[in-house]
Amino acid sequence: MNWGPSIAGEATPCFKGGFLYRIIDTETKLWALYIDTFAYEMHAAFVFSSVSNVQPITTTLPSASASGGGLDDKTRVVASVEGNELTISVVVYPMETVQFARGDESRYRCRFDGKPLSERYLQREAALANAELEENKVTLARCARTATDPELVLALCKARRLTFIDPSFPPCQRSLDGDRGLIAPSGWRRPKAYLPLSLQSQVSLFRHRVTPSAVQRGELGDSWVMGAMAALAEHPDYIKDMFRHPFCSEETQRDEAAGAYRVWLNKDGLWQSVLVDSYLPVVGKQQRYARSASGPCEMWVSYLEKAYAKRCHGYSNIAGGDPLFALRDFTGFPTSRLDARFRECATDPVKSDMFFLRVVQDYENGHVVLLSTPGNSHPRSVSTAYNEKGIFVGYAYAVLDARVIESPTSRREKIPPLRLLCLRNAWEAAAKWNGK
Repeated sequence: MNWGPSIAGEATPCFKGGFLYRIIDTETKLWALYIDTFAYEMHAAFVFSSVSNVQPITTTLPSASASGGGLDDKTRVVASVEGNELTISVVVYPMETVQFARGDESRYRCRFDGKPLSERYLQREAALANAELEENKVTLARCARTATDPELVLALCKARRLTFIDPSFPPCQRSLDGDRGLIAPSGWRRPKAYLPLSLQSQVSLFRHRVTPSAVQRGELGDSWVMGAMAALAEHPDYIKDMFRHPFCSEETQRDEAAGAYRVWLNKDGLWQSVLVDSYLPVVGKQQRYARSASGPCEMWVSYLEKAYAKRCHGYSNIAGGDPLFALRDFTGFPTSRLDARFRECATDPVKSDMFFLRVVQDYENGHVVLLSTPGNSHPRSVSTAYNEKGIFVGYAYAVLDARVIESPTSRREKIPPLRLLCLRNAWEAAAKWNGK
């Protein structure tokens, strides 16, 4: 989901793995920094000799407007001379390219520091992102007036070709955390408003094959929901069937043209068609929360998360939970935990055999079987055993196969059979198995 720097040149990563890049245009001698993460702001300092030919550029960024939260962008490139050293300090925000110097110099010192996004930056971005939203709200208010029924508002939007805004789960702070201040301010944008022009026409609910590895978590602590999504994505047709109109499949395209999506969820044993608009929380022109790892134009992961957040009355209410609850709400099927029996297996070989046979039978009967690791706050999460086996804590892994393997030699020599689980690691590409 990286759009790339706005200038050409030799790019050098400032950190192992990327995040921040120093770019030097060898022809124009222009120096710049580009950040490709939306989770941090980067503070950098370059120290040159005061007699070098490097000149700071401190006027490349305009000041933010008053509506932008009062953040003075001019102070983000600051030059100072102390003794025989010129120091250029730079602050770079998500997905930005900041030009800060011009000259030819190979001898310098530098330091970089990644920090959480500042409150002022988030407030400014929210104000800028919400400018388009406010225009749509005004236009819609003229037509819908006091209508609060989402279905009625959507019907008006489709009839008058307006962009749908869900009155029951509107794109505002209340839908994030109920105005409780639990989540930092966020802007809301439709995909076609935050994506580059070259990608806007490619936005689609399903652009690629549905796979578990397409589920990518954002900054919200809802790995339990992501785990249930990834497990269900082992059955692509089921995921696609969740996004359907309750009465007429032809209406699905008309809904999407108005910026509306429907997701079937089960609540307390009853199926509901949850209607959401196309606005998503964004920062730095990227989604803050769940997204598709298959590409920025594929939206099913984001809208499934949004529908579930609406069903739970806010994004903050899905920050932490049990993947079985989400799986039950996605499928309507009963679920059961086997934690107590699993713990008994550690000290009782007979129960261990019976337990594993139960897992094999459940898998062979077509049940979705999950293996969950303890969250970071759990005492067992500090165990090195998880890392040694290549497993993350706080995640759910779908069981792809369960087998008891016994050879003629093992039977003859009375060697216990092997009991193997094949797990899907949807959280790391090409993860290495470190088991035995």
